[in-house]
Amino acid sequence: HLDRWWNPATEAQADDRTYRFGQSVKVNVFKYTCLGTIEARIEEVLRRKRKLFDDVVDDVSLDVSSRFTQAELLELLGLSAGNE
Repeated sequence: HLDRWWNPATEAQADDRTYRFGQSVKVNVFKYTCLGTIEARIEEVLRRKRKLFDDVVDDVSLDVSSRFTQAELLELLGLSAGNE
């Protein structure tokens, strides 16, 4: 990946597609990032998004109500409880 996407699912889909066309040999995916650039910041955002997804979503469903309070959910969305 040279031109990074903001959506980690898009990159994962591109990685997965390498196996869909009858690929029988091992495939290596490389992500190039230069330190101190916008790409490095994108990588950090993607890392946090992946962690949040992995922490909240299980294999089948999304169950945020059991993991976050209402205030935490509002904060994740950039809202505050006082702005109702």
